[in-house]
Amino acid sequence: MARIAWIDDDYYGEMDILVESLRADGHTVLPFGSMEDIQKGIDVICSCDAVILDIILPKIKEDPFLGMSVLKSLRQSYGYQKPIMIYSGVRDEVMLQKAKEWGATVILKKFVDPVVFRDAVTDALKSVKS
Repeated sequence: MARIAWIDDDYYGEMDILVESLRADGHTVLPFGSMEDIQKGIDVICSCDAVILDIILPKIKEDPFLGMSVLKSLRQSYGYQKPIMIYSGVRDEVMLQKAKEWGATVILKKFVDPVVFRDAVTDALKSVKS
């Protein structure tokens, strides 16, 4: 099954049900919850079959929209071509459109129904195997 990097400063807690549903499907979910985690783990992140990314990462750095920079960096600096799924509380349509332009594969708004989330991840991962 797939290895999924999940970049979110609030990885634990309310997302447990989503993480567990992915693990129940046989996926490995690797959390990256700090800038140090991201920097040290960039090779691991880039080797994953998909990335789930929050746009709002205020606990990681003073820039509250650091996830946008991470998205852009993964696509442009690291050449990451696999799915990057935005899972965020951002409701700003301009920012979400920019995320699409910068290479977001799927955008899901927190807190989406777990079945919808799981289906979106499954569909995104199909493109990796194709």
